Amino acid sequence: MTYLYATRKLATNFGIKSARYTTRFHIRYYSLFHLLNQYSKRLLLTQRLYDFSRLIFIVNIILATNAYGLNVINITTSNAIQGHEPYFTIDNGASKLDKFDDFFWITLSDGTTIQASQDTSSFNNPIELPLDMETFASIKTFVPLSSAGDASYPKLDMAELLKTPYSYFGDDDGDGYDTTGEITATATGNLSLKWESPYPGQSTFYDITPIVQQNINALMNNCNGPYKLTITASDTTLITPYGDPQQNTIPSSSHSYYIKPNKLLATTCYAQPSLVYHNQILPSGGYDVSGTLWDEGFSSNDGGITRIPGRGYKVISASNSGDYDGANQIIKNNFPSTGSHGLYFYLIFGGVDPQTVLNANGQTVNAEEGGNVTLSLSAGSTEKWEYFGGSFGIIEPALKVKLNGPRYNSNDKLFRPSTFKIYLDRAKTKLLYEFRLMRWYIPQPVVNYAKSTSSLSEVIAAQNKAKEYCSNFGFGYRLAEVNDYVNTLTPKNGWNIGIPNRNGTWYSRQLSYRDNGQWIGGINSEWGCMVNDWNATTQYSLQCSGYSGSDWDSYYYLTASQASNATVSANNGKPIINHLNFGIPLVYDFNQYGDIYRIACVTP
Repeated sequence: MTYLYATRKLATNFGIKSARYTTRFHIRYYSLFHLLNQYSKRLLLTQRLYDFSRLIFIVNIILATNAYGLNVINITTSNAIQGHEPYFTIDNGASKLDKFDDFFWITLSDGTTIQASQDTSSFNNPIELPLDMETFASIKTFVPLSSAGDASYPKLDMAELLKTPYSYFGDDDGDGYDTTGEITATATGNLSLKWESPYPGQSTFYDITPIVQQNINALMNNCNGPYKLTITASDTTLITPYGDPQQNTIPSSSHSYYIKPNKLLATTCYAQPSLVYHNQILPSGGYDVSGTLWDEGFSSNDGGITRIPGRGYKVISASNSGDYDGANQIIKNNFPSTGSHGLYFYLIFGGVDPQTVLNANGQTVNAEEGGNVTLSLSAGSTEKWEYFGGSFGIIEPALKVKLNGPRYNSNDKLFRPSTFKIYLDRAKTKLLYEFRLMRWYIPQPVVNYAKSTSSLSEVIAAQNKAKEYCSNFGFGYRLAEVNDYVNTLTPKNGWNIGIPNRNGTWYSRQLSYRDNGQWIGGINSEWGCMVNDWNATTQYSLQCSGYSGSDWDSYYYLTASQASNATVSANNGKPIINHLNFGIPLVYDFNQYGDIYRIACVTP
């Protein structure tokens, strides 16, 4: 037994693979002094000084047995000799990580570390982040961030933990090391992260890991929280080149943390007018309806098996620049820039409930400047928006914002560009949402100006009559042009002012901007389907419901524009109408169904 112990320790620690210890155990071709020399180097390299006393003991035993050297040791044992299984350690063996809970910690930006065994977070009781501008990268885990050199984030192979700079390996028998002290053990399995966000208004979640992976420095916000972070370890096996036991298998497990941004980060997430129409609810094809800042929703795949309806315009900033010159200004302004009496939209918040905002602002909000237009606020929920294919949207808490201003029958039709602000607090120190109305529209309901079956001369006469009607309002009112409604190009129909180089002939749902002083886009492209009644005037196969209580009572509006430079030359000179449900400029006689045309005035 003495020889066995000596040769076991010597051979094991300088890497002789016969350290498995079967019932017949042989070590040949090593002199005693060679063994001692190798073992001494091993001890010095690995700094295992506590073994020197053991080494002296071994030497004394062996020398007492054979003072002149030992060339062959032949020992027979009746049973295999059992050592210790390898293990993960992050403190050089002081503690053994024999379960994955030790890997499932998170560290917050203020240095607070939360272990899985300590975590009590839930959907209704999430961990609140310490700062008000936190990114996904601010949550540290065992899995290194991509910014720290881990290109495979959010996954880490367990084998990487055995390498520099980790070296999280231990084996009390010295198995799994070479003669220089380098780790030769291997590991299977991986550690992975999964980021999730709740379905709007629900406590179930959908996977946003690919989004986080592409933008680890994106801000976490209350619009998408509370977030769910799940850390999962697969079945993992540590394997050493020799030894008994030679491996250690740890079964898979996981832990989920629920995390929300700081409560000081109350924010406006979306401004939602009618969700009809945009790409998500149209048949596949070249419609290109969802424009800049429009929330297209989320789908786990393009087939839409797991699809979350879009929620309107994304709010990038609470403040509004007020500069509309150039397409680059779209992301610097908030919806809407156009308005009309009776139109309304919903503000969807994160980190604050609609009733709190209503209490802070009251039921009526006046313009900061301008005048003659006010906002009516009410706390409630969003609605389902109806269209020919059904209904669309998610019912969730929101603040309803309704526009009140000059109508066709108002005595005072004055309008000047007006800025509105909605605050989080009564003291008006925390801005939640700001927008500026640049154009005001007054549709004339009930009155028919023309039909699709009217003659060209009749429609031109109707145009002139409508222009006079609008001009009589004063205050710069005029008959609306095509680009006061939409931002699309239809060369076939002789309309060539719109967003350049885009596919499709429908409007693009985005804010309006000016190009060389000319508006690109208007009320239809901003607000979507606008009719106040599903059956407004002529019924149509692509019906939709817009804004009940408004004066927009037709799907078709005669504009002040006439076709020019049309690719279909027969269309040149014809008055252009606008399809109010999906915003396509068409020549007035595009069909012969007898559709009724209304008109709308706009200023400035």
